[in-house]
Amino acid sequence: MLDWIGEQHGSSRSAASAVARAEAYLASRQAPDGHWRDYWLLHGQSEDWVTACCGLALAQSPRQGACGRAIQAAARALRRAARPGGWGYHRDSVPDADSSAWAVRFLATAGWLRKDQYTTFLQQYLDERGRAHTFLPSELAGRWGDAHADVTPVVGIALLAAAVDSTIVRRIREGVIQGMDPQGFWPSYWWTTDTYATARSLEFLALSGGVPDAVLARTPVWLASQTVTDPPFVVAQGLTVATLIGFDTEGWLDALLELQKSDGSWPPSSVLLVPDKEGSAAQGAAHADEERMLGTAMAIMAVKTWLRQMDRTAQGAAHRAPDSLRP
Repeated sequence: MLDWIGEQHGSSRSAASAVARAEAYLASRQAPDGHWRDYWLLHGQSEDWVTACCGLALAQSPRQGACGRAIQAAARALRRAARPGGWGYHRDSVPDADSSAWAVRFLATAGWLRKDQYTTFLQQYLDERGRAHTFLPSELAGRWGDAHADVTPVVGIALLAAAVDSTIVRRIREGVIQGMDPQGFWPSYWWTTDTYATARSLEFLALSGGVPDAVLARTPVWLASQTVTDPPFVVAQGLTVATLIGFDTEGWLDALLELQKSDGSWPPSSVLLVPDKEGSAAQGAAHADEERMLGTAMAIMAVKTWLRQMDRTAQGAAHRAPDSLRP
């Protein structure tokens, strides 16, 4: 028992140190206007979406000093960037459900969201089956206006954070469960890796009532078939999946920590897709987070999820141990 607790404490210290260095990296790379920017696509860099993700990575645990100031600056920047329809890839792009959901979740976590603020427009992306469409369906949107399994749970988590009516959450939950592939994963549309949609779906299910037994019976088999030598972004999603289903996390955590650079960031991962709106098979080349913002934010969130789970596990073990074995 003591050996197990000591081993977990050692891993937790390494993980917490990695998080602290990554947070310092993000705080140091924030632009003077409060945004973080990453990716170079045809229409420029992302700012709304990336700022929301980076801000959330910092805001998921109490932070003082530079990180605290970065959170406040990011919240102000996103409030200024908000349009009637929400947020988009950047301030000049059409608002979309995914970017808007990350922004709402961040603002709620940071304490900058009033009750029911920004939630009505998020609900317009939901269909009657509880699935979220990245863009409102239209001829112009093409396949981008379809329901996507990597967007639905992100919208669900944002609405949970904004304390929306529980009937809406239940509808999204049903949509997420129905969207699972029989093999135990959720298919990503905007990413080369299904671990992203699977991580977000499990996160939403865990937050909205628990991961169903049917999922817990299938997803471990699928995860066991995935490699832990993929790009950092993929490893971070794999760690999240493993943590949320109670799967062995050691390989995923070790791989992620080993990939961290000396400056606290994680290397770029070429995994972001911009699929053809018309639905042709060709999706084009995958894009990388060359500024190392988005991938670093995702790694921080994955490790923080693991740390929270380890803390709950350690508390449970200490509670069950005989008095002589308690720390």
